[in-house]
Amino acid sequence: MATLNIPSWGYGLRFKYGIFKQIIKDNEQIEVPDYWIESGNPWEIERPDVKVRVKFFGEVVKTKGKDGIERSTW
Repeated sequence: MATLNIPSWGYGLRFKYGIFKQIIKDNEQIEVPDYWIESGNPWEIERPDVKVRVKFFGEVVKTKGKDGIERSTW
């Protein structure tokens, strides 16, 4: 978008440790925390003056299974 001079907003997921590091252990791929974010992130600009209300829609339905355990499903 930037190379086409199109104005836009970008959003991403902010994980606790930034991103995940993938390693191979016992012939399987697993994800582990990648601690690079501890050094700071030049792409994040703190904006404590900006607030956005986030709404969640849907409903929670409670059901009881044959085992008698109550479960909630969103």
